[in-house]
Amino acid sequence: MSPRACDSPANERMNNSITPWLTNMGVQNCFISAAFVGLAACSVFLVMIKWGKGFRVRSAPKYWQLVEASHNV
Repeated sequence: MSPRACDSPANERMNNSITPWLTNMGVQNCFISAAFVGLAACSVFLVMIKWGKGFRVRSAPKYWQLVEASHNV
């Protein structure tokens, strides 16, 4: 599949999601809120730096159960 074939549907999804947001909120508020959404998405790494090791330690038994189950298939 060519990159151009993937590009067009992605642009359509972006246009269809931004247009109502822009229409209902106005340009300034739309881009301010989009900036904060982007900031929140990019700052998830801070959560993982702080609590990521604990998440991994707590999920390790379940991970090894899944590994064992996949070997038994």
